[in-house]
Parts: sequence; C-alpha cells; structure tokens
Amino acid sequence: MQILTFCFIVILLSIFISISNSKPKLNLKQIEILSAKHFYHIFYLNDLGNILLIDFDILSEKVKTVKVTKNGEFIKVEDVSEFAKNSIYELDLNSLCRGNYTIELITNNQQSITNELKIN
Repeated sequence: MQILTFCFIVILLSIFISISNSKPKLNLKQIEILSAKHFYHIFYLNDLGNILLIDFDILSEKVKTVKVTKNGEFIKVEDVSEFAKNSIYELDLNSLCRGNYTIELITNNQQSITNELKIN
C-alpha cells in the first residue's frame, strides 16, 4: 500500500511540475489582436529592469527581424532569423536614451508584433 501511495504522489508531482513549466504558444494566424496578457508572455524585464527580454519560443511563427524605433526613426534593426526558435532575445536598455520606443517583431510570414516601451 505504501508503494502505491508513493507512486501516486510521484505521478501527481510530475504532472504538476509539467503543467507549471509549460508555456502557451501564440498562434498569430488565429489571434487577430494581441492583448496585454499575450505581451506579458513575450516581452518582460529582467530583475534589475535594465534588459528587455523577448521570448521567441512563445510564438508559433519564427521571428525574422527585431526593429527598435524612436519617433519613427530606426534605432536598431537586427536580423534574428538565424537564432534558435526557442531563443530569448535581450535588448540592453542601458544603451537607449530616455524616451518612448516601439519594439517590432517581424515573422517569416511578414506578421508584425509591436510593443511600446518608455524609458525614464
């Protein structure tokens, strides 16, 4: 009986850990408008708040280009098509001046995801 109970607990713990570590995939073809909860999974700051992390793995489409603009002027354009699908892109915010920025991700299918960022 103790072995059966132990096996049951191990199975429950395995299921719980698996569910808690899983991330949803955002299928851009099926989602017409991304909500704040979607952006929370794609764009987030590190603990110090000086690096913007962009999780490519959450997207069903492969990201081809990352563009950073300020007032319509290109600050940074990077080809990330060679990055692994499960990469997390890091944008060093210390290299950017104060102001409002737009971060745009462009996929291989020319779909675009934009996020606004304010640096004080």
